[in-house]
Amino acid sequence: MKRGVVLAVPLLVSLLHLLPLFPHVALGDDRSAILLKSLERDEGFIPPDHPYIIISKKDHRLYLFKGRTLIKSYQIALGKRPRGDKHHKGDKRTPVGKFFICTKNPKSRFHLSLGLSYPSIKDARRGLAEGLISRKEYEKIVSAIRSGKKPPWDTALGGAICIHGGGGWSDWTEGCIAMYTKDIRDLYDRVSLGTPVFIVE
Repeated sequence: MKRGVVLAVPLLVSLLHLLPLFPHVALGDDRSAILLKSLERDEGFIPPDHPYIIISKKDHRLYLFKGRTLIKSYQIALGKRPRGDKHHKGDKRTPVGKFFICTKNPKSRFHLSLGLSYPSIKDARRGLAEGLISRKEYEKIVSAIRSGKKPPWDTALGGAICIHGGGGWSDWTEGCIAMYTKDIRDLYDRVSLGTPVFIVE
């Protein structure tokens, strides 16, 4: 019996060293509190008394909050190139920044989807400065965001970034945030148009 215990200890230690290789290992809800405090400190964010979402790309988790209370957390998958901010159409990256839910689609090909207001005004400014979009496209994006509406999704910056179903086991999307079917059903019913969404690295 003692010999079995002695053999098991090194194996357990080895497995613990491998945990960082698996991004979907649950990190605990204390991580969500750290992310919230970071937003409050760095962005001057004041938690509203209605639902909002924080997505951690590093943790592969979507956290649903109300005020400073964590309501629920979900495992997610990201774009095929998960690291770094989205730059242009087709780069397969999930954007980073502050957005809001601008569409709700009950007939998505990925079961249900919540469209995000990407590109943001910040993305539009960068796109204009880099010559990726025209002044007219820039103005359309800015006008839509300020009106709380869906920005143009057909510019060189890309678009149609959604939270949708399809599975959260590995990074497989073109830049969207994917969830398991049961989870997107749950989240879809809990949020509304205009719900703030923060995506952080």
